[in-house]
Amino acid sequence: MFLLGINFEIPGSADKAALGTLGPIPRAPQSSSTSRNKQWQESMCPAHREHIVRGIVEVIYPIQNRAVGAGEQMERAALHTQRLERDLYEEANSREEYYVLLIDKISETCTQIKELMWVNHNQEHLLGWKS
Repeated sequence: MFLLGINFEIPGSADKAALGTLGPIPRAPQSSSTSRNKQWQESMCPAHREHIVRGIVEVIYPIQNRAVGAGEQMERAALHTQRLERDLYEEANSREEYYVLLIDKISETCTQIKELMWVNHNQEHLLGWKS
């Protein structure tokens, strides 16, 4: 399933090698506080979640040259995306709700980035006219 350019399907063995080094994503704690409506998390493997995080980073922070973008800024973006994904994973009561929350957050983030780019572009344009 491709939504907003992200493949939410479980990655195949060839895809797992391409996940990069985002680091492991911890599974939800299995304690007595875990209710039965959180059982969907047991079927979600960490590799699938890492695949989703990688897809989100690539959609939100597209870069032309991956070698150049592998720096500190992309690491911070990946860590931030992991935290967001973990929060949504914990909040969701089903796999479907998890995907909806992810799509909403991606859409919100892309809108914010576009607005920032628009403001920056207009400021640069206005400064250019004043010079």
